[in-house]
Amino acid sequence: MSAMSTLSIALSDETRHFVETETRRHGFATPADFVGNLLRTAQRCSDTESTEDKLLAGLASGRGPAFDSGWADRMKERVLQSETRE
Repeated sequence: MSAMSTLSIALSDETRHFVETETRRHGFATPADFVGNLLRTAQRCSDTESTEDKLLAGLASGRGPAFDSGWADRMKERVLQSETRE
């Protein structure tokens, strides 16, 4: 687990009430747990979008090399070579 730090934010009364209500409704122990969960969910969505963007860019870049019968052997050799350089 990574190191934890504290972040203080100012909320309107309406937003604070919303957070407290949603904390109870979703069974979180504290508002901090609820907000932390929201942030982790947003981070996973961002990571997923980044991966999807890379996949779409790859698709848009045109046709790649064919996967012939020797492809797996060539990839294995590249991995082994990169491990010996480290």
